Amino acid sequence: MSGARATAAACALALALTLALALTLALALALALALALALALTLTLALTGTGALLCALALTLLALTLLAL
Repeated sequence: MSGARATAAACALALALTLALALTLALALALALALALALALTLTLALTGTGALLCALALTLLALTLLAL
């Protein structure tokens, strides 16, 4: 009976670790997408000659995204 409990505990631990890994990967993907969006916004604003305030906002977003990584 003790072996069955140990197996069940090991399976529960493996499931918890798998879920934690999946959540970590999802967070990393979300941060990568945010970084790509910030870079695209910064480049778009820089290339279209939009106002300095909007460009500064985009650069701030980029810096915050990099800090989050």
